Amino acid sequence: MNATLNTLGVVVEHILASSNSTGIYVLVPGFVVRDCTCQGNHYDGIYGSAGTGSLSGGTIVNCTLVANANAGMECYYGSVKDCQCLSNGVAGMFTDFSQVTGCRFFNCGSTNTASFGISVNSQCDISKCEVFACAGNGIHLINGACHISDCLVANCTGNGIYNPGGSSRIANCEVAYNGGIGIYAGPGTLVQNCQVSQSGSYGIEAYRSTVTDCVVSYCVLSGIYLNAPGCRISGNTCLGDNSSGNTSFNAGIFIDDANNRVENNHVTASGYAGIAINTFYAGNVVVKNTVQGNGGNNYLGTAGNDFGPIGTAATATSPWANISH
Repeated sequence: MNATLNTLGVVVEHILASSNSTGIYVLVPGFVVRDCTCQGNHYDGIYGSAGTGSLSGGTIVNCTLVANANAGMECYYGSVKDCQCLSNGVAGMFTDFSQVTGCRFFNCGSTNTASFGISVNSQCDISKCEVFACAGNGIHLINGACHISDCLVANCTGNGIYNPGGSSRIANCEVAYNGGIGIYAGPGTLVQNCQVSQSGSYGIEAYRSTVTDCVVSYCVLSGIYLNAPGCRISGNTCLGDNSSGNTSFNAGIFIDDANNRVENNHVTASGYAGIAINTFYAGNVVVKNTVQGNGGNNYLGTAGNDFGPIGTAATATSPWANISH
């Protein structure tokens, strides 16, 4: 089915579309597509757009998109609710300037470098979605300025949530068993109250961003890796990270630039080191942390950086003390 801007407020419902170029194509302000199934189409299952941001959006709700060659669906300036995207060729979904809620994306994409569960250009709100076993990145935020909350991203071959554009908020998400970085947080991003585990690379990579109150566990490389100045890492728990035992730029928390703040984190049993700083960098502030399980490597790279005194809780007198067990 094809509807363009000459038709306003079109409603498409209870359609089965298969073996078309695009199953359902709507370029209509105020469109509604609901309770449809699009399977085995040669490009997208559904393409829906209001046309431009100056026009009222549209809605895609309770649709099932299966084995379409490009994306399960594309939605621009709209709202997507309670849809299922299964085994689509390139991505579960491409979107921009939209709200996506309660959707499930499974086994989408075919290559690690150009496939996605959800690919977001910018300014989207993604909530309560599940992304499983997709090729490439689970949720890929190209230009950032997005809000990602209460999502589960697991078993994707690439990164879990990848946000190079930054300026986003990623909150209350569970990210597990992904092949690359669990969460990549670009400049100005806040990562908050997330649980990240068993990543094939870093648990969380922070680039001029803030990471607070997260639990990061059993990742192959550093639990939290700071890759630029200006990061604030506070209130996190890192358990059993750097499981590879890599001694080159990896630790429970590894600081790989200057002028960052690492405060009030609890780091336990990391391969090689607890909290470590690349010796090329200075000006970092490391205070009020608790590190245990790495002996003399609990804290590394103190020279030239502002470390609170390192000792035990029983003997510490400074409110800025770092505790070592």
